Amino acid sequence: MRQRSNKIQNSILSDLRNIGKSGNLEDIVVAEKVIVQFDLKEYANSASMKSSLSTAREELEAIEVGIGQVTSPRRYKEIDIWIIDKAGERE
Repeated sequence: MRQRSNKIQNSILSDLRNIGKSGNLEDIVVAEKVIVQFDLKEYANSASMKSSLSTAREELEAIEVGIGQVTSPRRYKEIDIWIIDKAGERE
């Protein structure tokens, strides 16, 4: 049974590494979200841990919404220019 468990864990680890190496931001965020949701369901055993994992999940959901805006080269440039302009205003 333990050998089977190790094999499954190694398979999951390999899949996660491949997702990371792919460079596909959407896939990376989805994988991270699945991990956080699983940890929240299975391992969160204190209020602070639940809060931390819930915050992480909310941040990943916000990233999912923003991905479409930054994957467009034109939109990314617009956002980049806006950030630079805002930084200049603070100086």
